Amino acid sequence: MRIRQILLNLAGNAVKFTNQGKVSLVATVAGSDDHHVLVRFEVRDTGIGLSDEAKQRLFQPFTQADGSTTRKYGGTGLGLSISKRLVEMMHGSIGVESELGHGSTFWVEIPLQRSDLEAEAPSPKKRLPDLRILLMGKNQGALEVIHQYLNAWEFTNAFAADAQEAWQLIQPQPSISAAYNLVIVEGETADEKELEQVEQLQRVPGLSDVKWILVTGFNDRTKGEHALRRGFHAYLPKPIKQSQLLEMIAKLASAAHHETTPPMVKEPANEPAKELVDQKEKPILLAEDNRANQKLAVLLLKKLGYRTVAVNNGLEAVEACANGDYALVLMDCQMPEMDGFEATRQIRLSEQNTGRHLPIVAMTANAMQGDQERCLASGMDDYISKPVNPEKLREVIPRWYQQSISNET
Repeated sequence: MRIRQILLNLAGNAVKFTNQGKVSLVATVAGSDDHHVLVRFEVRDTGIGLSDEAKQRLFQPFTQADGSTTRKYGGTGLGLSISKRLVEMMHGSIGVESELGHGSTFWVEIPLQRSDLEAEAPSPKKRLPDLRILLMGKNQGALEVIHQYLNAWEFTNAFAADAQEAWQLIQPQPSISAAYNLVIVEGETADEKELEQVEQLQRVPGLSDVKWILVTGFNDRTKGEHALRRGFHAYLPKPIKQSQLLEMIAKLASAAHHETTPPMVKEPANEPAKELVDQKEKPILLAEDNRANQKLAVLLLKKLGYRTVAVNNGLEAVEACANGDYALVLMDCQMPEMDGFEATRQIRLSEQNTGRHLPIVAMTANAMQGDQERCLASGMDDYISKPVNPEKLREVIPRWYQQSISNET
């Protein structure tokens, strides 16, 4: 549980400071003996990076590179400081490698005790001995995860940057119909021209038995359904799960052996959880700049039956309250452009002309004594600590929601 919290803190911070590019998590074995394994976790991002000065004070509470960075991105909060304490409690070490403007790599090394149980790795190679897979796409980093899965399963695989290079590798050989019988295309960055070139490859004589999978962006079913109509046999939205990929490969391989025309296979990402209660009529406004935290909060509120409108900073929250009708506000305190404290003061100032009091619940990583008083002093009504506890959310939100609705009737 501690490792999960550490990695969530590091990944959340990386996402927060990466406007474009990627964030990846890599785990490797850094060393071992008869009783312990030293596991190294690395969270790599292509974000704004850190100066040498910022790195020196990074793991202190609420570290920020400079004033302009804080205004644009917000501070790092207590996440890194808490992570450092947790790592030290587990007798591990934590650090960062970074260059300003060139991204960062946060690393953690933790000694873990060896298990007496021998893990029995699956052997899909025995079930699919003749499978040869080609990975196609310019974004090699996006295909690297799949490449590692295939290597672990001992499947023959190779990379091709585009359709032309794929043709050089996949064209029929004298001994077999095609050098590769399955092609996985990285489709999130593929443009229309590249997909048309794939269509042309699919029509080449001798390649009719080759199966095609398109990897799409996060939850991108539209592009996936379009790919099925263009001749792809399956699509797989990110994030790619090992079990889903293996199941899809097995289905396509089985179809190739037993059916003349294999069925279309699609493996969408996990469906959103079904709502447990009817949706409440008036929405909740969520002010949260971290997209991962934003999605989690929206999902938790949806499970409780609440509709949510999300904004990315305090300034947007003030504008939303001026132009919309909400039952209450869940307000993060550390945000770019305008923090939650100032946004609350602005909202309270505008209420002086209306006589209405909109409940505002603070949602922040500030877990130190006195922080609740600061939230209440700025005009907030209640306080929820991060990471958000679903039970605490279930306790606090209905109370303020019902009070807000009752005050209007």
